[in-house]
Amino acid sequence: MTKTLTRAVESVQRAVDGLRAVDYLRVSTEEQTKGYGIAYTGKRTKAHIAKKG
Repeated sequence: MTKTLTRAVESVQRAVDGLRAVDYLRVSTEEQTKGYGIAYTGKRTKAHIAKKG
């Protein structure tokens, strides 16, 4: 691994240390941006994470 990549990986490891949940939201198609898109999914996963503590 290059020094730059190693530093980046170490930075990410420090940033996520202690996290219990991560909310990764994305869409693969234009159709997914309608209806149950990112905003809807984000609200649902945020509520689920909060409920679980």
